[in-house]
Amino acid sequence: MSLATRSTYNGSETYLNGVIALRPRDNLELDVAPDVTVARGEPRFVDGTTRPDPRFARLDATSLGITMRATWTLQRNLTLQAYAQGLLATLRYRDAFVADPADRVIHLDALRPAAFDPAMYDVREGALNATVVGRWGVRAGLDGVPGVLARADPER
Repeated sequence: MSLATRSTYNGSETYLNGVIALRPRDNLELDVAPDVTVARGEPRFVDGTTRPDPRFARLDATSLGITMRATWTLQRNLTLQAYAQGLLATLRYRDAFVADPADRVIHLDALRPAAFDPAMYDVREGALNATVVGRWGVRAGLDGVPGVLARADPER
């Protein structure tokens, strides 16, 4: 497992990830890799379609992910391989700001407080991708019967 934290201009970022490798039986290998990312406080552009000014807000983002791999050897020439990856991301905005629309380049120190509710830009999304492959080798170089499953949740 590894943990890293760093300060940004107006916030912070923290990363935690690792890999857990298991071999519960001689013919079964499992890998689980969790991943967590937390970012807090950086001002982000949220909307340029509203008038009169471009909108910004501080972002608090959290993402949780997990990757799992498995290889199961049923016989010398028959294996089943599985891969799954899940992700959940939450983006929450706070501290509303606007900028002068005449500025071509907007510097963070030029942002000024605004009255809109930044929570209307909050987002939560998730995704799950999975693949299962069966490999049967009659002769060397001739194997594989793939199957693929993928699903993504729309924005909520």
